[in-house]
Amino acid sequence: MKSKTHTVFDKNGEPTAKVHSYWTQQGRIFIYDQLKREGILPLIEQDDS
Repeated sequence: MKSKTHTVFDKNGEPTAKVHSYWTQQGRIFIYDQLKREGILPLIEQDDS
């Protein structure tokens, strides 16, 4: 995961910092591999039978 901090202004015009977190491709693969080891697969990879 990575995060970015942005400055926004509230209704009184005062600056406020907001943090936005997002997943990197490396992070997505890490979570996928962890879940796969536990037998948890995405629907597209689950067996229909």
